[in-house]
Amino acid sequence: MEKKKIPLLILLILYGLIGYSPYFEAVDQVGPQWLLLTIFNITALFSFLFLKDSPINEIFNAFKKPIVIALVLFAFWGLLSYTYSINPNEVIVKSSQWFNVIISIPLIYLLIKKAEINFYTISLILSFFLFVEVFVSMSQYIEIISLRNYDF
Repeated sequence: MEKKKIPLLILLILYGLIGYSPYFEAVDQVGPQWLLLTIFNITALFSFLFLKDSPINEIFNAFKKPIVIALVLFAFWGLLSYTYSINPNEVIVKSSQWFNVIISIPLIYLLIKKAEINFYTISLILSFFLFVEVFVSMSQYIEIISLRNYDF
């Protein structure tokens, strides 16, 4: 494996571990996850800027695809709801989250492409993360039913 691909792989692994991030003494776990996603997006953008074969053109080309255009239009439509919203602060927060996701999609795609990860490896990694998610959910369920009789 080439040395220049190792930081890309580390960043991809960090993207995958966002769901397992600690609370950092926040009221809700989602807040630190969005913060980490923003930090990783900025890190990925800067890492792509300093690569010899910078894929910035590929990022802009990703935004020309119809599905991404529809997603961007949806996010702008949501942002326009600020004018008639009951809770404008929530509109700002949710719109920033949508734009964060819109930026994340091509960045993760380019990280996978530049790191030259094949479909089999991606499938194994996703399967591992999904297995952990199911195991955590089921272990909590089993703990609940072991403490109390659960009958229908």
